[in-house]
Amino acid sequence: MHIFVKLSALVFAWIEYIVTQKEHRIQRIATLLLRKLIDHAKHEIDRIYMTINPDNKASIKLHEKAGFNVRSLKFASLRVCD
Repeated sequence: MHIFVKLSALVFAWIEYIVTQKEHRIQRIATLLLRKLIDHAKHEIDRIYMTINPDNKASIKLHEKAGFNVRSLKFASLRVCD
C-alpha cells in the first residue's frame, strides 16, 4: 500500500505497520521489505513515517538499523532524499 501526501514541496509516506508471523522472522522478511520500500521511496518521496509498537523491541531495532529516527516509541521517520 502506498500513501503519498504532498504538502508544498514536501512529499512523504506513512506506513502503518510491517508485520511478519513469528515463525517466519528468521527469514528476515521485514528487513528485506523495509529496504525495498526505502529504495523505492528514494525516487518518489522525501520522508517515510512509520508507526512502531512501543512494546515490540525487535521492531524498534529493525527501524533503527534501517536508519529511522525513532522520535518516540510510537513512530519513526527516515529522510530518504538527498
